[in-house]
Amino acid sequence: MHHDSYLKSGFIFLCFYHKWCHKIFLEYLFLYGNELTGEIPEEIGNLVNLKYLYLYDNELTGQLPSSIGGLSSLTHLFLYGNALSGPIPGELGELSNLEKLFLYDNQLTGELPSEINDLVHLEYLYINNNNLTGNIDSSICTLNLDWSNS
Repeated sequence: MHHDSYLKSGFIFLCFYHKWCHKIFLEYLFLYGNELTGEIPEEIGNLVNLKYLYLYDNELTGQLPSSIGGLSSLTHLFLYGNALSGPIPGELGELSNLEKLFLYDNQLTGELPSEINDLVHLEYLYINNNNLTGNIDSSICTLNLDWSNS
């Protein structure tokens, strides 16, 4: 059986470009700790059934693609420990099932987008050790975040 996957700039593309991509039922993508390089492709938004995206502890660069906002089934987004830069896209607020958002230890800039307040199922938000600026909207206190230090 022919598999449409290839390695480009250290990142694995899993048939993102192919006409059969709409038939991919991938729910878990665990590629953490592999020294992957390059940018996260916009086509990652084609994996609409994805629940867990673990790309942490790699060497990924560039901005977070706004297409991640289309992953409506996503519950865990772990991108920490990379070299991601630029702003956190407001489209993350469209991840209505997101419970855990770990973006710490990157080079993200700008403000925390107000759309984060739309993540009603969010329990864990780790954004420390970035270059974020500005104020955090007080409405974030209405989320059911775990405020413990554990």
